[in-house]
Parts: sequence; structure tokens; C-alpha cells
Amino acid sequence: MINDIPVLTMEVGGQISSNVPVNYAIYNSGEQFVKAIIKPLSGQQNLDPEASLRFNVRLYDVANNEFKHIKDFPETAVQKVEENQKIPLLTTSTEFTAEITYSLTKWTDGENLEDVANFKEKLITAYDKLADLLKEEKYSEFAEKIKVREKIWQHQCI
Repeated sequence: MINDIPVLTMEVGGQISSNVPVNYAIYNSGEQFVKAIIKPLSGQQNLDPEASLRFNVRLYDVANNEFKHIKDFPETAVQKVEENQKIPLLTTSTEFTAEITYSLTKWTDGENLEDVANFKEKLITAYDKLADLLKEEKYSEFAEKIKVREKIWQHQCI
């Protein structure tokens, strides 16, 4: 997780290597918090004796559709489980500093909708109307209805 936002979940036995974009979990420049949890595979109570984890955050410049490697942040590792250990999970955490050119609004900064009367019904009705427009192939009307949301989204991503 980056800043309490899940960025990768896998359930696979054996060795895995992956590169995962994490930009969507970085809301603004400054310290970013990384937490990794290793859990047993489904149906098992404890981690496999070979379980371990190593990761690092990498900075890439992706301007002009290029992936130019800029920097590696220090590697974080969880010590390998020993043969005779019965461990139900392993966790580790680290931090890194990100300097970004954008700022995103977090869900915690959103409006509390619990006090809106009939909120669930209003939401379902609104989405049903959008779905009906698509079923009826009224794409221009659909685009008009979601235009405000898309403009807000594009503005936040710039």
C-alpha cells in the first residue's frame, strides 16, 4: 500500500517480479508511506517457509511516451521465513519523498453524504438513467450528462 491505498495484490506461489505504477496513490509532494503485508496462500494458516519480500520504489520520467529510469529509492526487505517457523503474516513499512507536479483530492477530503435524504435511491436512479441512455444508444446525451464529472477529473489530473 502507498499512503493506505492498495497498489498491488497477488496470490501466487513461487517467485514473482512486477513493476506497478503508484502515481494514483500519491496525492501531493512530500513523504509517502509504503506498507507491505505478506499473507499465507488461501487455505493455509502460515506463510510458506520460502516466503520473503524485497521491493523498492523507482522513479521514471514518462514524458514523450518514454520510460526513462531516473532513480531507485532504497530497497526494503522482509527477512525470509525459516523452515521451522510458523508465521501467519509479515509486514514492513518504509517511506520515500516524492516531488510531483500535480495534486489530487483524497476521498477523505470529500463531502459526507450520510445526511443526504434518500441518497442510495437517488444514486441508483441516476446510474440507472445513465445505463438506459447507453442501452438506447443515446451517446451524445450520455456524454453531456457526464461532461461535468470528466472536466473535474481532467482538471484534477493536470
